[in-house]
Amino acid sequence: MKLTDEKSTLRVLLGKKPVDRLTVTQFCRVAKVSRGWLYWHYPDIEGLYVEVLKREMTTSFVRLNVGHKKHRCWLL
Repeated sequence: MKLTDEKSTLRVLLGKKPVDRLTVTQFCRVAKVSRGWLYWHYPDIEGLYVEVLKREMTTSFVRLNVGHKKHRCWLL
């Protein structure tokens, strides 16, 4: 499973309930992955959520900086 698939699954589930109410079982059922797969890649649902947020923020910062080389983002 690619992160985009994980992200899509997480978005669908977050549209129904907050992250602190999601369970590993719910995520795995919708994503069609095993619990072992999730725990191999992430410590828990919150870990997956944090990773998705980090990648989203990085992507957003990169988009902001495209074409603005003299205004480099200090995070990149």
